[in-house]
Parts: sequence; C-alpha cells; structure tokens
Amino acid sequence: MHWAANFPEELAKLPDEISRDQPRAWFVCLGRTPRAFATHPRVQRETETHSNQVISLLTGRTLDATAGACWIARPAADVILSESIETSNATDLEWPALIAVRDRSRLGGRRVEGLEFETATFHQRDIRAAGGLEAWLARHYDRKDVREARIRLMTESVRAALRVFDGAAMNALSCD
Repeated sequence: MHWAANFPEELAKLPDEISRDQPRAWFVCLGRTPRAFATHPRVQRETETHSNQVISLLTGRTLDATAGACWIARPAADVILSESIETSNATDLEWPALIAVRDRSRLGGRRVEGLEFETATFHQRDIRAAGGLEAWLARHYDRKDVREARIRLMTESVRAALRVFDGAAMNALSCD
C-alpha cells in the first residue's frame, strides 16, 4: 500500500522493466535504493546488511534480498514450492539461493524507492504521541529483544543460504 501510494509510477513500470532488463530472470530480489534503505531502523539496516553481504557473496550478484519483496516467475515458484523448507523469514535468503544453485542467470536484483520504511506510515498517531519519529523508533526498535530477534533472523537466514549452497556442492560432488 505504501509503495502504491508514494511511488505509483515506479510500481506500475516494474513488470515491464523487469521483462525488458532481466528477461531470463525467474526470481528478482526487489531491494531498496540506498535512500530507501536508510529510512529503516538502525537494527534492521545493520543485520540486513550482513545477510545481504552473504547472499551477494554466495550468488555472485549484489543483492538486497532482505527487503522482503521479490518478483517470481512460474519456474521459480515451482522450485520454491518443491524445495523450500524454511518456516521463517529466512526465506529471504533461502529462495534466491535455491534459484542461484539451479541457474545463476535466472536470479536478478532490482533496487526501488518504494520499499522504504513503511511501518511508520501506519502509526502516525503513535509517532506524534511519542514526540516524533526518532522517539517512536527508539521505543519500538532500540530494544534488547528486538536486537536479539534481528540477530536470530540474520543467523537463520545465513544458515538457510549456506544449507542450500552446501547441499548443491554435495550433490555436485556425488555426481562426479
């Protein structure tokens, strides 16, 4: 909703741009531009930066896979439905890894403005009551439990990606 309300042209053009710019892609990680990423709470930026570095190293592509958005073609959906085992948001790294080990040329990435931090959009009354956005962010995100949860998610995500790549390597070795 936030993307459609704030960047409608970008969202409307996205399918045609992906088809034109990445015609072989089965799966495109929809990531955030540097400006959009900077709007997210610090705890998210810090942990997601590490997760994104890992998936980028493993796939050989600079990706922002942790934005929680992707464009999926039918062949990728078939792979994901048959091979994904993650039950948490660790799918952010597992799904692109599943496509990359099958065929790296089928994995793409695109950075967009519309994936800026949208959560605050839906809490304007609470933000005003807290004394502004910074105070609201501190109350909701600068907390030990939130940091621990984000670190757990980062760890689960990296494990998921490594499991996929390790499994692909083992399968390749067993075929030789």
